[in-house]
Amino acid sequence: MKTTNNDIKNINDRSQIDVTLKLKDMEQTESSYVFHLSSVQMNGTDIPLTCQCNLKTFCHISCSNEDIMRIATVPTYRGNVLNLYQFWIFFITVTVLWSCIAITLTLQGSLCLDLLEDKPEDIGKQICWASLGLGSFSIFIGWLVDWFSINKKEKEYSPVFYSCILFSICNLFVINKLKVSYILTLCGTS
Repeated sequence: MKTTNNDIKNINDRSQIDVTLKLKDMEQTESSYVFHLSSVQMNGTDIPLTCQCNLKTFCHISCSNEDIMRIATVPTYRGNVLNLYQFWIFFITVTVLWSCIAITLTLQGSLCLDLLEDKPEDIGKQICWASLGLGSFSIFIGWLVDWFSINKKEKEYSPVFYSCILFSICNLFVINKLKVSYILTLCGTS
């Protein structure tokens, strides 16, 4: 039975890989060893030998077949994530982001009520249209992500980031054009 690249792609991350090496043909280069393979099996299915694998340590494989590399070189971190600087950068970024979002949502509600002036009962209509706009925009951006990801192994999320930048600039322009009345009250005065 011959295995194709599509069969390799369908094997999940918990696959068992059995490799038979030709130890007599082992070569040493600089700081690594090169082993020639006799056979490779994944979950009992023979995989065609289309690459020469370099084994630097027991866990690093370099192979010209991208599908085998994707399956064989899944990185695993076994330490405490609190010790990683990437975790703290992510944590601080998410905390600042959600703080800004909370402030924005609070101000949006106040501004929307102020702009409605003598019709505060229309706030529901504003929320409904905002939800419809957000929902349609999400579907459209999801379609763009799929469109830009055609023939790629990983999803291409750049349309999401570019659209966020574009709409943030548009929001700043619209906010700058809003006519909002300010009422100043001083503490201790009536």
